[in-house]
Amino acid sequence: MPSGWSFVPAAPISSRAPDGSDSTTSRSGFSSQSTVLVAQPAPRSAAPAARATASEPRRRRGRALVVVALLGFLAAPGCAMGQAMMPPPVKPGYEYVVGPDDVLAVSVWGEGDELAREVTVSPDGEIELPLVGTVVVLDRTIPQVRELVTAGLSKYIEVPLVTVELRQSRSAQVQILGEVGRQGALPYRDRMSLVQALGLSGGVDWRTAKTEDVRVIRGALDDPTLIPIDLDHVLAAAEKDLFLQPGDIVLVPPKYVTVVDRYLSQLFAPLGIVSGTFGNAVSVAAVAGN
Repeated sequence: MPSGWSFVPAAPISSRAPDGSDSTTSRSGFSSQSTVLVAQPAPRSAAPAARATASEPRRRRGRALVVVALLGFLAAPGCAMGQAMMPPPVKPGYEYVVGPDDVLAVSVWGEGDELAREVTVSPDGEIELPLVGTVVVLDRTIPQVRELVTAGLSKYIEVPLVTVELRQSRSAQVQILGEVGRQGALPYRDRMSLVQALGLSGGVDWRTAKTEDVRVIRGALDDPTLIPIDLDHVLAAAEKDLFLQPGDIVLVPPKYVTVVDRYLSQLFAPLGIVSGTFGNAVSVAAVAGN
């Protein structure tokens, strides 16, 4: 029998026979004892409700485990959201001031090459420009020089759009010392970074340099500011490059092994023994002792 179907007794129907007698038949046309197959809604089982009730604690426990796992992920040491990243070095608040022998590029938008000039600051701190004439720029910042040139051109141009750039700094220098290709002074350039300065000095000697402990000495030597830089982190993009200032001293120190090796080289130099590395120096010393 199909599910959801059942037999029920047919309701009797009273009818009058042609001869006038009463006869009772079922609604189906059969006798009153016959049954009829009718659709009956099957009784709802309590098992699904019981299963739902039983599974509800498991669902709650599952949600709780998901929340705990998410919080643990956010608090993990390697998660960027759970751990603050190393703050990069802050760009120093410094504005370059023009000095003698500096090279400036001056241009005016919309005026072509007629007013564009690349000029060198005289020993007196002056430059010569068309229409404007002599402009004193000594010890002035680049924005201040632009304002002076704009004021001078306003007599001839309604709204002059002036651009002033520092092409080359000859009055300011930075010193590069230590384990680099060429030690010495470098002319300062606007927005010169540490990596750029090291590149202009012939690069770092990676065999001997202690690159994780580069130092930038800034300010007066009687009260300097020491800025430690991990060059390995900078090159790996874990830290931002540092903008240098005129007068900065960049020191790339040697490794400890390099210091010992050089000391032993000087120690054995009178004996005619020269060591190339610390290991060679130790071997040579052992042989000399025997």
